[in-house]
Amino acid sequence: MEYCENYNLKNHSTLKIGPVNAKVVYIDKKEDIEQSLEIAKKQNLIPYPLGGGSNTVFSDSVVDKYLFLIPRMSSIKLFGKRSDLKNSERSDLEENSLITIDAGLEWDKAVEQTVEMDLSGLEALSWIPGLVGASPVQNIGAYGAEVKDSIHTVHTYDFREKKFVDFSNEECEFEYRNSIFKKSPGRYFIYAVTFSLLKISAKARPSVPQYKDVISYFETRNIISPTLKEIRESIIEIRKAKLPNPLETPNAGSYFGNPIVSKEKAEILLQKFPSMPMFDFEPSSSVTPTSLSFPWRRESMDQEYFSSEKSPDHNSTCQSPSLRLETLPSSPRIRKDDKQEYKKLFAGWLIDKAGLKGYENNNFSIHKDHALVIIGNEKGTLSELLEFESYIKQKVFEIFGVELEREPVIVN
Repeated sequence: MEYCENYNLKNHSTLKIGPVNAKVVYIDKKEDIEQSLEIAKKQNLIPYPLGGGSNTVFSDSVVDKYLFLIPRMSSIKLFGKRSDLKNSERSDLEENSLITIDAGLEWDKAVEQTVEMDLSGLEALSWIPGLVGASPVQNIGAYGAEVKDSIHTVHTYDFREKKFVDFSNEECEFEYRNSIFKKSPGRYFIYAVTFSLLKISAKARPSVPQYKDVISYFETRNIISPTLKEIRESIIEIRKAKLPNPLETPNAGSYFGNPIVSKEKAEILLQKFPSMPMFDFEPSSSVTPTSLSFPWRRESMDQEYFSSEKSPDHNSTCQSPSLRLETLPSSPRIRKDDKQEYKKLFAGWLIDKAGLKGYENNNFSIHKDHALVIIGNEKGTLSELLEFESYIKQKVFEIFGVELEREPVIVN
């Protein structure tokens, strides 16, 4: 465990917003979590778990409120075949293996290592930013895969009950870009995640994501049966070509989530905007839309951006059309067994058609090529960002009657 003062949270946020004098504890083993509580208690601070900062923005007030806990352990343990499967399940999952990965390992490095082990399940989630410990929180997903599909157990420390708690997949209450951990921000420190992955063999071949960009990638290269490594390489290349590098251009990836609406509401939108793109949405659990829109986080392929090594913080004392559409009535709670049909809209298309691509104000702007990406210049404040966000949401609502929801977490 290592305690740091004057930690630069601005460098821990890819939007480059935050104070420069925060207090942080690096967690090197799970026993450090309980020891960090003593530090927090002595300083009258609230312990708060942090990931890689790729989806987080901090207010200046956090300095006097939180002791931030950042996982630094990064080991991988392979346990072999699963022993919890019923006989009826074993035929299809004969080669599934359990692998536990520490929370502090960068997500993409974890994916890379599982691919090198010929373990399939995470390759479609390549080049997503952040740490392993953050992956269950919003149930990250891309190219038809969600991390919940591969999670066996999430290992946590419960700050409220002051004890270690393991969550099974079902107990995680996974939803589209949501989980029990996201619903209770700051309560659980995830120190490791156990995955159930398919061992690739002559009898078990990797599945290629059935998305246009991925299919085109292999067709142009005349690759008929791609390997696990080739699938991962295709995802990385496609992502790199889509979104800006946060080390070069401060951004938090896709800033707004894709709204989800009922089929009936989608048809009303199509009457006014015939070219509006949308696709089917099938809930994986009970979820609740608000107003016309259904706000959850991060859509798969076009909205993810890639992860890179961060530069060390040398200032820290620790070296380590103009048609109006009236608001539609609120949607009912969507349940997993709901028979009603739902459609997912593209938030980027809504922003683009509202004429906002390339829009600038103060220290923030919408990327000229990617309408979902808000970029900064390292001079902006949280209040300026929220004002900029509010203007975008207002313009989209005025034209389409759709409410956009922010993806990045504001810690204040």
